[in-house]
Amino acid sequence: MDLDILPQGAGKGQALAYLHKKFKAEGKLPINTLVCGDSGNDAELFSIPDVHGVMVGICSPLEHFIGKLRLPS
Repeated sequence: MDLDILPQGAGKGQALAYLHKKFKAEGKLPINTLVCGDSGNDAELFSIPDVHGVMVGICSPLEHFIGKLRLPS
């Protein structure tokens, strides 16, 4: 069992969204962004708009979390 303890509102998805916002403000938004993940603490990366994702390794725990995400339409 894995356990991640993070402050509320903190995580990899929020960090990536912050970087995209910062780059956009500077006129430097990346053309393509690729995220890779293999566990639950990576799941929210896949919910960021305009981001491509790859699940790596044995990712059955990640598939569990992906099913619970609200993905952008």
